[in-house]
Amino acid sequence: MYRLENDHLAITVSSHGAELQSLVSREREYLWQGDARYWKRRAPILFPIVGKLKNGEYHYRGRSYTLPQHGFARDRDFSVLNHDEHHISFRLEDDGESAEHYPFAFTLDLSYTLLGDTLRVGWQVHNPAEQEDLLFSIGGHPAFALPLVDGDTFADHHIQIETANFSRLGWRDGLLDPTPHPGERHLALDYAAFANDALIYHTPAPTTIRLYGSQVAPALSVSYTDLPYLGLWTPADKEAPFICIEPWAGVMDCADYDGELEHKLGITRLAPQSDWQRHYDIRIHHEDTP
Repeated sequence: MYRLENDHLAITVSSHGAELQSLVSREREYLWQGDARYWKRRAPILFPIVGKLKNGEYHYRGRSYTLPQHGFARDRDFSVLNHDEHHISFRLEDDGESAEHYPFAFTLDLSYTLLGDTLRVGWQVHNPAEQEDLLFSIGGHPAFALPLVDGDTFADHHIQIETANFSRLGWRDGLLDPTPHPGERHLALDYAAFANDALIYHTPAPTTIRLYGSQVAPALSVSYTDLPYLGLWTPADKEAPFICIEPWAGVMDCADYDGELEHKLGITRLAPQSDWQRHYDIRIHHEDTP
């Protein structure tokens, strides 16, 4: 485990999956702690796909490949690139094991940086190939422990989505229905809303998602730009005491998808010898902070 700390936040990160394990502010833990009765993970990285594949497979250049839901990176060991008091970065590269399921050369770097009362989670994807494009999706899946304030229930919490030109997507036959519907900017948390699985949004503009309980503070926000999809999830059938706020560059397969990776909705195509970078910010708001 690796620890970063400043005057506002303390985090720990594991090299397994480069996964955030703890997010503490003013002696309170804000990250879900992975109780397997509900969900064993905490904040996994989703790569090289987000969500699940139609029929559990995809096709690329005449061959079929299988991948587990959300890809394999979350279950691989990363190497540490840099580590100081307020920053750490990890790396995963393609190998023989990944090539069996994903026929691309890649370098995936994840970083965590403390910026005052904000944790910045960074992603960098590099295509080391000389001639072939790299096709991938990537996403975050941080789970936040509820309640934010002792004594509140799940239903006492609210989510506010601050963005422009966003829409709600749906489900069909257990896969994505990309038909856009008007998105709700305010959501009072209710397990029934998640009965069909995650709530999925198209967010093409800069977006901030604010989570708060019966009191104005403490509150938590997740902010990003250039990440076109958002998932909100909790396992409704278990009435779990957490909510996931998930920024995505990519999305699960559509019900009418033909299985060709190059046709997949939201897929990123990265040219040879090129880099792709994005980040999202998690901020803890207290009564004496805006």
